[in-house]
Amino acid sequence: MRNLTSQGHLVLFATISMTVNNPKKLPATKQTFYNRYSELANITDRDPLGGRASHNHLAELSMLGILYRDKRNEGRSGGIYYEYRLDVPMEAALTSLEDLFITDDLDLTALRNRAQQRGLLEDP
Repeated sequence: MRNLTSQGHLVLFATISMTVNNPKKLPATKQTFYNRYSELANITDRDPLGGRASHNHLAELSMLGILYRDKRNEGRSGGIYYEYRLDVPMEAALTSLEDLFITDDLDLTALRNRAQQRGLLEDP
């Protein structure tokens, strides 16, 4: 996970953040992830990628086994789309973001503490 691009790390951080803060809203569609990713890109003074490029990062994280991707088919009225959720242990995902330049402007410690409070991390 450390070998991802800075944009890939932002997509991963968005996934972790959504998992910790809104677990009942997961799995989520690419648009939901894109909204959170865009917020994080702005916080870190980076230009957010377009929707298609950020979707490519979601697909890459899925191929790497970091995210679980579920194909949904709502028929003619809803079409086919994918939903994503974290598919690695929370501890591993958080640890992979430590000491990265990209996360200097993001409060990883607060996110880790919130994950611990919500029982998403193993007790030390």
